[in-house]
This record gives sequence, structure tokens and C-alpha cells, in this order.
Amino acid sequence: MQFPAENLNIRIEGLRQPVTDTLLSYSGTRANLALANATTNNAFGNKRTWGGVTKNGARASAYYDDGYFGAFGVAGGSVLVGTNVAENGLFEALIGAYFRPYKTDTDRLSLGINIAYMGYDKNLSNFSFGQGGYFQPAQLRSADIPARV
Repeated sequence: MQFPAENLNIRIEGLRQPVTDTLLSYSGTRANLALANATTNNAFGNKRTWGGVTKNGARASAYYDDGYFGAFGVAGGSVLVGTNVAENGLFEALIGAYFRPYKTDTDRLSLGINIAYMGYDKNLSNFSFGQGGYFQPAQLRSADIPARV
């Protein structure tokens, strides 16, 4: 769903996306659990496949651009689920602004600032059975100053 205005674009969207960080998170894999089950009294059971994680949630975003100045904000939450992988929650937010001090018909220079946050409920970034195999910091905070020519 999108609500355009003169220089403002607001979007609300539902999402269901595969997590493509690794082969494990994207398509899953099979494990030989015979030794693990023998040493743990069959704790792993007979479900040998794990991985194949999908991100399911919603995101809202707003973008403003008048040709010389722009600003944006994006926030969303989702649940990550996969085969024999623990469910995990994710919150993401990004805000930023930029301006174009130089602009012609063929060239332009844009300078700005971006601030991002990402946080997960659980650390499931390993490749052992039951983990999702995707990049997952407990929290990630970043700020950058992009320049585009």
C-alpha cells in the first residue's frame, strides 16, 4: 500500500522473504544425527532437515525528496521462522537525510547522514543444528555519512 503526495511517499507493507545470508538460512540442509542422538538419548529426534528461514512481518516507510533535500525513515518488525530452527524476533529502524549541493542536468553531488538500528531476540547465527545460519547481531547500531556523485 502506497500513499504518494507531491514530494512525500508513505508506504506500509507486509513481507514474507527468504533469508539469503547463507545457504543454510536460504534453502536448509540435512544432518546425520546418528552420533548426536546416540550420545544424547535421542534428543535430536529423527527430523534431519533444518534451516530454510523466512522473515515474516510488516514495515512502514516515509520518503521526502524535493530535488535538493531529502529525508527518510523506515521501521519494521518481523518474526524469523524455519525448519527445526527456533523462532526469532527482529526489529529494524533506519532514518536519514541528504542534500544536493551541486546539481545539473547530467551531474549531481549528494551528501547525507544515515542512522540504523537492528535488534534480534535470540542469537541464532551459528551453523549447528537448530540455529538459523543468518547474520544476527544481538543489536547493531550504525551511523554513516554517504556521498554520491
